[in-house]
Amino acid sequence: MRLAFKKPWSDDGKPVAVLVEVGPADDPELVIQAVRDSRSRLALARVRESARKAGTTKMSLRDIELEITAARKERRIHR
Repeated sequence: MRLAFKKPWSDDGKPVAVLVEVGPADDPELVIQAVRDSRSRLALARVRESARKAGTTKMSLRDIELEITAARKERRIHR
């Protein structure tokens, strides 16, 4: 599989689309799913890194439950 950046470009010069070559033996749907899976893994890695930097990876289950309860209560108040 070969990836190639092609136009269109955003205003800041970054690509907004990626073309992926799909070979004759490749199932296009499987290639699309592989790209989605990769993006999901990248997003999860960013969330984990953000949690690590914020120190929330050290929260106890009780602390997490308290945060969820408080957030839900706050959301009900502002509806």
